[in-house]
This record gives sequence, C-alpha cells and structure tokens, in this order.
Amino acid sequence: MIGYNEGFKNYQFNPQKAVELLETNGWKRNNETQMMEKDGNQLELTITSVENSDNEKLVSIIQKQLNDLGIVVKTELVDSKLIKDDVIKTRNYDLLLYGELLGNDSDIYAFWHSSQSANPGLNLSQYNNSAVDKAIEDARATNDEKEKERLYFSISEKLKEDIPAIFLINPSYTYTISNKIKGFNVKNIVSPSDRFDNLEDWYIKTRKKIF
Repeated sequence: MIGYNEGFKNYQFNPQKAVELLETNGWKRNNETQMMEKDGNQLELTITSVENSDNEKLVSIIQKQLNDLGIVVKTELVDSKLIKDDVIKTRNYDLLLYGELLGNDSDIYAFWHSSQSANPGLNLSQYNNSAVDKAIEDARATNDEKEKERLYFSISEKLKEDIPAIFLINPSYTYTISNKIKGFNVKNIVSPSDRFDNLEDWYIKTRKKIF
C-alpha cells in the first residue's frame, strides 16, 4: 500500500492517563456514583455504529472501558441502510464506530481533506489541518510513486500527532483457491472482487498443440 508506515505508533489504552486528562479539564469522580462530573453534570457520550454482531462486540468493549473511567456511555446501533442518511449525512454523533475502504489507490482525499468535512465528504471526524490538506493535494497531483509515498508518510505522521480518529482494527480476509487452478497471479486484494483481476489467465488443464 502506498505510504504504508510500519512504524505508526499503536497507542495503548492507558486508564490512569485518561483519568488524569479528564481531571486536568475539570472533571472529578463523584464518590457515590463513581461517575465523572463537572458543574453538577455527568460526563455522558453516545457511541453510534452500524448494527451487526462484530460492531456490537466492539461497542460493548469500548463502553465498559469508558464506564470504568467514570464516563456514562450510551449505545446506538443503526441499520446499515439508514446510517448514511440518518447519522453520517448530518454528522449526528458523539463517537462513531465506522469502517472505511480506501481502495487500491489509497486516495485519502475524501477521508481527511478539510473540504470533505460536510456531506457527501467522508471526513467523519471533521479533521482540519492545512499541512495535511496540502500534502493530500500534492499527492493527488503527482505521478511519482516515491514522492507520493513520501507525502503519504508525512500525512500519517500528522495523523499520529493530532489523533483525529482512533484506528481500532484492520481485518484480514483469507480467500482459498484450489491447487488445480493455475495462472492465478493477484498480489493485492483490497475488495473481494479483486481476486478475479486476472481471471482470463486462469486454467485447469493444458494440452500440447502441434502446428
């Protein structure tokens, strides 16, 4: 993948540091309820995600972790057919657990450029960084793969500093193919259909033909 940064820092969950940050911002734990409060108000957030079994498990884990910090967390699981219009289009969420598919080119303009903060853009955290904007624009304008890789690497470093989103998982899928099939030569599979990219070269049997 273009601009892949294997040194990208994987932030670990640090409850103690999280509590310190909350307290620095004026939140204090109520000794009776054990929930964080400020000016008589509890700290409350809602996690919104697409309704499916995988997301339900992830939301449950996040909810427990935040509850343990003293944050009241509600969950909202939305039908996949409705979430774009009812939630994403209006940016109607506190915390959004959502997946993104970049594609083979890894063009991240729609996901991180500040101009894409409103619908139909997919800058779902409404991230705004002028240096990142310029790097994205320059990456789209160049055909030099080395330069594009350098620019994407610089973008990943900025995202690491600013943390506009938390990257939880990058799932891998295994596709099997019979050893009877020859000619399969696909190196990058981003979407399921990519595994058929050189389908015209597949074969099972050959025979000698005399001319």
